[in-house]
Amino acid sequence: TPAGQSAKPQGGPQHPLAGHIRAVHHPSLPSHPAHEVASRQMTGGYGGCLALELATEEGARRLPDALDFFKSATSLGAVESLIEWRRKYDQKVSPYLLRLSIGLEDFEDLRADLEKGILGVSAAGA
Repeated sequence: TPAGQSAKPQGGPQHPLAGHIRAVHHPSLPSHPAHEVASRQMTGGYGGCLALELATEEGARRLPDALDFFKSATSLGAVESLIEWRRKYDQKVSPYLLRLSIGLEDFEDLRADLEKGILGVSAAGA
């Protein structure tokens, strides 16, 4: 796996998000460049911040506004879940990259919101 390409969604070709996500970056993933260090240092858990890269720039740009549970904001620590298309503020960052900070909402609500949003922005851009 090239540096920065931490992981792809699990589930193979039958997974509904297959082809819509380029990469998921989180230190809990064995393919993450900092996984070994994180495993030693983050003994209480890996934390709720992650990044993902969508298949298209248009999808990444539109996703924050397509979600119900995530707020579009530049922050990495709050009780509510946040998402940011970093390219909006920094032209040196990959146009596919989104940063997420997971809050206290129910996991299934967040998972369903992301899946619906990603499929929605992907279909709109097709």
